[in-house]
Amino acid sequence: NKKEPQAVQYFFRLLDVRSMGSLNVYDLHVFFRSMQELMRQNGQEVIGFQDVKDEIFDMVKPTDPLRITLQD
Repeated sequence: NKKEPQAVQYFFRLLDVRSMGSLNVYDLHVFFRSMQELMRQNGQEVIGFQDVKDEIFDMVKPTDPLRITLQD
């Protein structure tokens, strides 16, 4: 179940490739570029990163507006 704390911790560690304990806009963009390429390959409309980034930060409401931590 992806809502369980253990699942959230697992996925956060996967995304935290720099092992900094936080995700910044650059980290999210690196992963999102791969998703955009898959959208292109599958003939889907490619969504802009800025829109997705804004939605992620709006949902998480991080303490620091420039990065997301596991505690957020």
